[in-house]
Order: sequence, then C-alpha cells, then structure tokens
Amino acid sequence: MGGFLLRRGLKTVATLFVVITAVFFLTRITGNPFEREFQDEGLTQEMLHELEEYYGLDKPAWMQYLIYLRELFLRGNAGRSLARGGELVTSMYWRAFKMTGKLVIWCIPLGLVTGIPLGMIGAIKRNTAIGQGAMAVAFIGYAFPNFVIAIGSFLRLPQLRPRTAPAARRPAHGQFGPWSATVQS
Repeated sequence: MGGFLLRRGLKTVATLFVVITAVFFLTRITGNPFEREFQDEGLTQEMLHELEEYYGLDKPAWMQYLIYLRELFLRGNAGRSLARGGELVTSMYWRAFKMTGKLVIWCIPLGLVTGIPLGMIGAIKRNTAIGQGAMAVAFIGYAFPNFVIAIGSFLRLPQLRPRTAPAARRPAHGQFGPWSATVQS
C-alpha cells in the first residue's frame, strides 16, 4: 500500500512538473503580454521596457523559468494576474479551491440521498417499469457531469451562490510596476 501511494505521489509530482513546464513555455510563444494586452492604452516604449525589466521579461526564457520555479515552489508565489487587476494568482487558486470544496460538500450528499434510494428501488422492483425507470434516472445522474448539476444547484439555491464580486476585466495602469506615476501624471 505504501509503495502504491509513493508511486502515485511521484507520478502526480511529475505530471504537475510537465504541465507547469508546458504552460510556462507555451505562454512565452505568444510574445510580450504587455504589448498584446495594453497596446491600445498608450504604452510608450519606455514604459514597455520598464515593465519588461520589472517582471523579468528582459531575461532569457530559461532564466525566467528557473525564477518562476523558485518563486512557485519555495515561496508559493505564482505571480499576479494581468486580467484581474494584479491580484495574486495563489489567492485566485485558493478561492477556486474553496468553491470546489463547497461543490463537493453539496454534491456528495445529494448523490447519496438520490442514488441509494434509486438503486434500492431498481433492485427491489427489478424487471418492472418502475425499477427500470429508477435505474435510468440513476444512470443519467451518474453520467451527467457533476459540475453541471452543481451549477444548476447554485442557480436554484441562493444560499449556495458565491458571495465574491468578479474583478474588473482590465486593470488600471497604476496597478502594475514602477511606471505607474508616469502614466497617471
């Protein structure tokens, strides 16, 4: 049992490492995020250079990657989101994790409360229309994606809805880097 858990843990770490590496380098293929995201908002070449220097985009990709791994694994810092006003990515992960936990807390009891009686009815009334209907409903509930059921529950039951307001799509210039005073003046 211990060997199985160790192998599974090592595979999980290896998979996370591969995914992190692939995502890191694939995002570098798309070019400079500041040029792409803020080109219509009046970034000068000087501001762009300051941003690149501040965020380390002026360094080679392999060095950026090593810095990213150091920050991620040693300090738990996944960076800041450009799309969410400079919010820490780890806080966004934590909020999503809490919402997923809330879904689990509601979906497991819902599955038990509906699945066990339907299975009992299907077993007791085997080969009858009622039994087959109960098994059909149970199968649809099993086959239907849980996140769709959970979203439907959120829409129907207001006490389950998240209480956080979504962040603005684009941040104000002043929220990024050392050049904020240049933009605001």
